Amino acid sequence: MAGRTAVGMRARTETELAQLLSEIGDLSYDEIAERSEDGWEGWITDLESQGRAERVEFEVDGSNESRWIAASLAEEYRQAIADLCDYGAVRRVVARYLACNGPVSVGVLQARYPIASEPLRDALDEMLADSQAAKGYFRDEGVEEWLDLSTLVRIQERTLSILRSEVRPSDPLRYQAAMLRLHRIAGATDDTERDATVDALDVLQGVSIPVQRWARDVLPARVDGFKSVDLDRMVRDGEFAWVFCQGESEGARSVALVRAGDARAYLPSSTVESILAGAEGVTAETERVYEFIVSEGVVDSETILAGLPGMTPSELATAIRDLALAGLITGDSWRAAMAISNSTAMRGVSPATDGGPRNRSRHFRSRSGARRQFAHRFREAQNVLAPSVNWSATSRFSFLGPELGEAQLADKRAEALLRRHGVVTRRAIEIDQLGWDWRSIYNALNLMELRGVVRRGYFVNGLPGVQFAGVEFVDTMRSDGRLDGDTVPLIVTATDPVYIFDRRLASVSNEAESGLLDFSRNSSTRVVFAGGVPVMVAYSNGARIMTGDASDAVIEEGIRALVRVIAQTSTTRRVVIGEWNGEPVIASSAAEMLSRVGFRRDYPNMVIDALNLPNTVISGQD
Repeated sequence: MAGRTAVGMRARTETELAQLLSEIGDLSYDEIAERSEDGWEGWITDLESQGRAERVEFEVDGSNESRWIAASLAEEYRQAIADLCDYGAVRRVVARYLACNGPVSVGVLQARYPIASEPLRDALDEMLADSQAAKGYFRDEGVEEWLDLSTLVRIQERTLSILRSEVRPSDPLRYQAAMLRLHRIAGATDDTERDATVDALDVLQGVSIPVQRWARDVLPARVDGFKSVDLDRMVRDGEFAWVFCQGESEGARSVALVRAGDARAYLPSSTVESILAGAEGVTAETERVYEFIVSEGVVDSETILAGLPGMTPSELATAIRDLALAGLITGDSWRAAMAISNSTAMRGVSPATDGGPRNRSRHFRSRSGARRQFAHRFREAQNVLAPSVNWSATSRFSFLGPELGEAQLADKRAEALLRRHGVVTRRAIEIDQLGWDWRSIYNALNLMELRGVVRRGYFVNGLPGVQFAGVEFVDTMRSDGRLDGDTVPLIVTATDPVYIFDRRLASVSNEAESGLLDFSRNSSTRVVFAGGVPVMVAYSNGARIMTGDASDAVIEEGIRALVRVIAQTSTTRRVVIGEWNGEPVIASSAAEMLSRVGFRRDYPNMVIDALNLPNTVISGQD
């Protein structure tokens, strides 16, 4: 039996011994001796003579044992251990024992008190229901045990205090290296291309990213050999659905990908609110199309035209575009999302007017431009109204999913942030532009800490506010972020969710390589990592290059990888470098290396074309 045995906690006087018996309950001679200073024998005799303590006989393992009990509690104990026990007395005796001890099994309780199994278990179950006790496997003994709930809370608080005191903040560069691993950008994987794509989309659920960047930058960085047709197939099969989110990102419409039935939990709050509000503030024709889609459930463009007499294909294409951009409908085709995103730049063309002979050339140029724009709009309308695309409202239950209570919703969102950021702060919600309620997520993370799922502390130097992190992620971050021997270049854009640096984090980092990362985030800026650390930054799709303190071989390999990525994604299909570490590239020390890679001099730049990439660049091998 535990409690009051430490030096300074033992009874030093007769009065303190009486108080000890009132708090703990029944104590044998040996147990009193462990909890009292010398002279206790006289104190207990005096307490008995004064009627303040009594001896009660307990039958344990076939023999009687005398225990001392406060006189006010003696009758309660006799009623609890009687053949016809008093149920209320049983519960109070058991509760007092649990309050003064650590985890105990039912067997331990029965060995101390001659109480039948049924009333003993009934008392424990009622204490559990009343949140007075907890049960579980608290120690590595494989035995179910019971514990006073307030004792459990004190143990948890003490444990959390110890764990939090052990936390030492890591450098932001280590956090960045751990993020590369978390998003599976660093290192090879045994997953198939499809499984790797599914894993990446699960991590990024609900994050709104410009449509073109999904297949151009984000997924190729995570999936070796990724092809946009694979994403289109997943959308077609219903594994994931796209939805445009409100707001602009660098002038491009952003779209989020979610699993069907999970949208309510993971989409930005403003997008969910817009979906639930319905077709507000749209034209009458657009509202007609929306109501028809809602009534039909899932419908293609040909059926919509047939069901809405008088509507032209051009009007339908405009209505579908507007509804999709408002987040009110989705389609089972990724190509349709691309077409809608591209159509946002369309503008109406005013009729050309002939202002006389002086303006005749301008008139013909206007007519020519109008024809080109008409042809452009016609092609985009065809893409939007592709007959194979089925449209549906995002307000459907099968898309949004069930309504969730505040606690359940916060749990899902907290888990999503942990999967995506590793270390969760209020800043994570702001970076993802989700608009979620931080207070409810904070409460969910606190409960997860009590369950041992996450830890709380100051894990990353420079990250503001309270921080929560998964246990495994903390271990990953504590390990050396430098992947010794792994010099395979890893390239991410500065606006990729995996990239965590900003000017503040770069300024607080103690690692020399972090000086490269002191820049504003921009989608045309790419960072090259090797061995888990940054070795090169390419601004404006490679027009300006800055390198770190890496070997010539690593820099050359990074350039080859950078050329492969930019040449495949750039609209010009070429890489043009004009500046290298702050000086003209032609006059720099890198000119010879670039020539060896395959660049040609095109004063004042060095240029390489995607159509003429050397085999050493295409394969990545010399």
